[in-house]
Amino acid sequence: MIRWFLYMHDSMKSTFYMVNGMVFTLSFFLVRNCLQTFMVVKCLIPAMIWRMPLMESDDKLEITVSLATFFIYLILCFMNVFWFYKLVVLLIRTFVVKKEGSEDAYSKESN
Repeated sequence: MIRWFLYMHDSMKSTFYMVNGMVFTLSFFLVRNCLQTFMVVKCLIPAMIWRMPLMESDDKLEITVSLATFFIYLILCFMNVFWFYKLVVLLIRTFVVKKEGSEDAYSKESN
């Protein structure tokens, strides 16, 4: 929200804009990439392994829900890595623009 506000008021060359972008990228990496991957590896996978002997019953719904949960979290982990890549590219473009003084990084974005 703050970054959008600064962008709309043409304050993209300010130091606060750069610091805000770096803090957002760092917090995204720590919370979305590191923490979520940790939760999947340290909590979800061991819980599924522990419950596998219990799932040998005829309860297909429980197996389906467990596997669906695992694959959804796996897909989210890959999406977070992709989004982090996009954030880093945008942050690099913003730093290059700040050095060159040309148009903003958002107009160069093709997506």
